[in-house]
Amino acid sequence: MNRSHRRILAAVSVFACLLTPLGAHALSLLDLNAGASFVSGDGDLMFSFEPGSIVLAGALSTDLSIYTVDVLSHGFRVTGPLAVADGGVGVLTLAYDVGTIAGSLATATLTSLPSASGMGALAFLGQSASGLGDLVNAATGAGLNIPNTTLIAEGGSASQVFTSLQLLTLNSGQLAAVAFFEQTFGIAVPEPSTGLLLLSGLLGLALIGNRNPERTE
Repeated sequence: MNRSHRRILAAVSVFACLLTPLGAHALSLLDLNAGASFVSGDGDLMFSFEPGSIVLAGALSTDLSIYTVDVLSHGFRVTGPLAVADGGVGVLTLAYDVGTIAGSLATATLTSLPSASGMGALAFLGQSASGLGDLVNAATGAGLNIPNTTLIAEGGSASQVFTSLQLLTLNSGQLAAVAFFEQTFGIAVPEPSTGLLLLSGLLGLALIGNRNPERTE
């Protein structure tokens, strides 16, 4: 790895550290791979991972404890040494379930900040979610940014999600890295008018049920 690659990797590491406040690292990919579950920061979403649901392959380090998972208001962020160079290939996949405490899933958003050196370098981020559809982002070359991608969902209280991050460098002297990637979800809640109508109907049924029958002589 040449000097310019080391500078890029150092910048990626510093940027990833700045993204997260001190003391906010409560989870790692090791925890998720052991079957951890957690609630989003706003308390509206539940994320559940099965044992063995995290896969790291290729040139990426397989030490799951060094990849941190930060709980966000509407999802989570993964940071760590996500970088390959000089003809290397790296793959990270996550499989999990996401459910809503109330309402239904309305949107899914993937966010990433990659960097690449050389036209043969590739950063690919893709997602498949049952009931929501697919998200795919791919980029090559230097100074690239994978933008926020929002998917409008069909709606549902729970969904199975499969996310894949792939880093590829075809030749020596190339580098592909990702400072972080985030997964967030939006929730659709019932309109207030709908809730009021439902409540009024339930109250009406309760009054009818409690009314005493008229006495007969």
